[in-house]
Amino acid sequence: SVDDGIDTNGIGVKGSWSLSRNFQVIGGFSGAEGDEYGVEQDIRNWHLGFGYAYPIGSSTALHIRGYYDHSENDVTLDEFDGLGRLKGKLEAQSTVAELGLRHAFNSRFEGWVYGGFTKIDSFKLKDVSVDGSSIDADTNLTSNLSDDESTYGRVGGLFKINRTWGVGGEVKANKDFTSYTVGVRASF
Repeated sequence: SVDDGIDTNGIGVKGSWSLSRNFQVIGGFSGAEGDEYGVEQDIRNWHLGFGYAYPIGSSTALHIRGYYDHSENDVTLDEFDGLGRLKGKLEAQSTVAELGLRHAFNSRFEGWVYGGFTKIDSFKLKDVSVDGSSIDADTNLTSNLSDDESTYGRVGGLFKINRTWGVGGEVKANKDFTSYTVGVRASF
């Protein structure tokens, strides 16, 4: 959710695959919807990248991750400046780097804390229409961004039910938004 903005709810799937003891491929997909203040949003996001874990103790590891992030947000305004229903798609492509610590407190519970940096490489407005009529408004907004870089923090934990299943949660926040994630984890 964006602080003082539109709340969204959705679902996602994230995963990692170990290439070796320390290297992994990471990726995920999520979708969310929101409808508030006469603005509807349908957000889709996917990311893909690599991670490296450096052990710094028997139960703690330093994690370094980098990935490409792609987001699409279909936005509809019920009434736009007396002209009618405005629809369009915001598309963002970003590069993300994270540094964090992950610690196993015991055999059942682990926690993590990460700091991240996001650089928006491309931000576009596409497929714009007013009351169903297409208008020529596709534009690259990247140079218009007042802030194309941001930092964030995330903290989370995982309770392992057994060797395969676990339940976890995470909070991620920066100066503009806070997101809460709760879900299950399957390890193979």
